[in-house]
Amino acid sequence: MLLSIKDLSHRHRSGDILFSGLNFSIKKNRTGLVGENGTGKSTLIQIIMGKIKNQKGSVSKDSNFLELPQNFAPFGHKTVSDILGITKKLNALEKVMAGVGSNKDILTLDDDWEIKENVRELLKKANLEHLEFNRSIASLSGGETSKLFFTSLLTKKPDLALMDEPTNHLDTEAREFLYDFIKNYPGKLLVVSHDRQLLRLMDEIIEIRKNKAEIYGGNFDFYRKQRDVEKQAKMTTFRLAERDYRKSIKKQESTLDAHRKGCKLGAIKAKARNFSKDLVNRKKKRAEDTFKRLKKVHARCVDRANETLIKARSKVIAEGMMHIELKPSAITKGEELLNAKAINYQFENGDNLWKEKLDFKIEGCDRWHIAGKNGSGKSTLIKLLTEKIDPVVGKIRNKAISIGVIDQNITILKNEKTILQNIIDYAPGNQTEDNLRVQLGRFLFYDNDIHKKIKTLSGGERVRAAFACLLATDVTPDLLILDEPNNNLDLNGITQLTNTLKDYEGTIVVISHDKDFIEDIELSKELLLSKNKPHKTRKLEIKEKNDTKSIAQISNSRKIATRPGNSDKTTS
Repeated sequence: MLLSIKDLSHRHRSGDILFSGLNFSIKKNRTGLVGENGTGKSTLIQIIMGKIKNQKGSVSKDSNFLELPQNFAPFGHKTVSDILGITKKLNALEKVMAGVGSNKDILTLDDDWEIKENVRELLKKANLEHLEFNRSIASLSGGETSKLFFTSLLTKKPDLALMDEPTNHLDTEAREFLYDFIKNYPGKLLVVSHDRQLLRLMDEIIEIRKNKAEIYGGNFDFYRKQRDVEKQAKMTTFRLAERDYRKSIKKQESTLDAHRKGCKLGAIKAKARNFSKDLVNRKKKRAEDTFKRLKKVHARCVDRANETLIKARSKVIAEGMMHIELKPSAITKGEELLNAKAINYQFENGDNLWKEKLDFKIEGCDRWHIAGKNGSGKSTLIKLLTEKIDPVVGKIRNKAISIGVIDQNITILKNEKTILQNIIDYAPGNQTEDNLRVQLGRFLFYDNDIHKKIKTLSGGERVRAAFACLLATDVTPDLLILDEPNNNLDLNGITQLTNTLKDYEGTIVVISHDKDFIEDIELSKELLLSKNKPHKTRKLEIKEKNDTKSIAQISNSRKIATRPGNSDKTTS
């Protein structure tokens, strides 16, 4: 067995349970690990690697496991040969070839006399043949570094390689290299990711939840179909429970009302027939006892129906079926919003950022994709459009009254403040705290959640909190700018954001390397930036899709506005 997890549980330092009683094993070549943000996927990787001690349960594994780092920055002082894990062999080969090698050097080399030629061939396949073995990692570009680390799996040959969100912060070219690399990788992989294109390359998907690990024997598309069936079943159960709860209340009210009317009619008849006071009192006592008994019986029925509804509602909310409604701005379709005329930005050394000046126009209801390799100036362009910096040459004519920006670092949020304090800062003065709590509930922040500090939130929670603040203002943004918005979102969050932006009737500008996301939100125009080549603008083809509606779309017709345990009714 390559990897076996039995009854594994882990609590956070705060006391919160990350996961409990996990049981699964890794058998297939490529396994994708998914789950909502905060379910402990990264912690699980650290436990498997032995960096965090498991609190309960067992981890059985083969000895040679290798974790690919998420952040390459700490390895800047290393050399190319260090990352490939061949430095000792190269040194041993050099000594042996110079005639000064020892028996230890011979053992280190392990008959790998053609190590230079073999590794050179691997580097050539990654378009890295120009790299010298002694070159420092700090001198490489981001793309070269990521390709080198991926290639190191071929030289180190682990029994299982573990990757935690490997496509985060990779540009399109580096992503394409990784996809192709994984397709042809001969070893076994365990990949934590929300990248749907990457997950389609997996042989199986394991979803981590708080109380179990569910295994789906297929790639992402198979997993998504199965999960949609499960979610739809939960939504159906919720709707039936909601209907039964309302029926039980209605039956209680009608039965008790009929009894009251019967008592009144009986009293009128008793008076007309001139019954004795003693008989009237006995009849009245029997009627009151019957009313109490009926009330108790129906109260139990209502309570049972309410308990069923609460359980069904909690499962729906646990699936994160949130829908964000973005109201369109006052800018009409085709109305000029931003006009960039022959702009460029200049570095301190006098070099221009782009080879050619940029000329483009953003109009009302436009849906722009800003594309380009890392370092091509995408984030700088956003700063120019939002007037945080000025172009060195050219001019930007800006008619937008309000621009909403959610950047990669979610800088609209104050890290030391709570979610509630942040939304209060953005909300107009006439908004009550109760109204803001309702607003936060729409973004799945309930009860004590709203008092969490931003710095303690997961990436997906930060994006949800940012949207909540952005939409708490009086003014709907004329332009919505999103810089890699789905980098830190789990699959539920990506679905929710996709449905939101797809339905949005306003103007959006999106930076993203996620092809699925770009297609799904139906971006229609693209500006391709390059530092060394002329920029390009083009129309994007919007593909018609016949996929089954996702559960998030299905739930749009019924907004869940209450928290499990509350007596408030949901609205239809």
